[in-house]
Amino acid sequence: MRKSLSLNLAMGAIGLMAATSFADVKLSDQLSLSGFIDMSTYYNNKVFVFPGFVPQPANEIGASFDQFELDFMYKFSDKLSARVDLNSLGGGAMAFEQGFISYAATPALTVQAGKFLSVSGWEAAEPTGMYQYDYSDAFVYGGYQNGVNVSYTVSPMISLYAAVVDGIWSADQSLTRPGVEAQIALMPSKEITVKATNLFQQQVGYTTDVINVWGAYTMGPLTAAVEGDYLMNYDLDGSDAFTGEDNNGFGYLAMVNYKLTDVFAVTGRFSGISTSGGAYGDATAEEFTLSPSYSLATNWLILADGKYQFETKDFGAAVETTVTF
Repeated sequence: MRKSLSLNLAMGAIGLMAATSFADVKLSDQLSLSGFIDMSTYYNNKVFVFPGFVPQPANEIGASFDQFELDFMYKFSDKLSARVDLNSLGGGAMAFEQGFISYAATPALTVQAGKFLSVSGWEAAEPTGMYQYDYSDAFVYGGYQNGVNVSYTVSPMISLYAAVVDGIWSADQSLTRPGVEAQIALMPSKEITVKATNLFQQQVGYTTDVINVWGAYTMGPLTAAVEGDYLMNYDLDGSDAFTGEDNNGFGYLAMVNYKLTDVFAVTGRFSGISTSGGAYGDATAEEFTLSPSYSLATNWLILADGKYQFETKDFGAAVETTVTF
């Protein structure tokens, strides 16, 4: 489930992930922090690479310190707050990930400014919100963006969101070609959530437009979700090496997470992406992932992950451990 940073659209992770939720450490009446440590060991014989994505080494076995993150939250008043996230990838130096201020003009209306994460997509941006080790092939969500967003709660069942940013898929682009993101979230019951997001980015000579829709159902130990993406002039890697003009297609995902006990769960996910035309040519990728997970403690989760790629019959596996605080 994609992490939303708009206060009125925020949703905690559901299913087993609730066992590894953040518990803010209070440093003062105004300042608190949270964070996580994420490590993994993996095997990958995958040689198929969807056009535009970075190739992965074949027949590789390794271990990795994936990420360490610290998130600082400061409350100036009941209306004004700020957040800054710092992270270290692969054991490197701490770097700025995002930072923004939030102003709650009314109980229903919140405005944010700074660098923040796109609200698009079902799958989370961080391992603390994931049901498996890695993203699906259908991962086409927006990234971290510089700009301003507004969220408005129409009713307990309807929320709206809109943002104007420098780059939908990558920050620090020119505002002469801004991106626009808009979302409607529907919660007809406590068990059902549906979100539809339109991501629109001006490029040089054309525009990229992605429509992302997902729905989730949670009841007791069961969490299920489906997702679809419609891609128009989609630039797969955001670089200047290829142009996304006339590259059209769709992505799709279906997943189920079931808690067998309070500490043990299993996730199954099927996903795919297909595009045609443009500089990328025609390409299709479909995969199935199976991921059992076990909560060793309230803030410590370990999961195994096996992924099968249908087009090339390649297989990858991983074991990941995540500690939150």
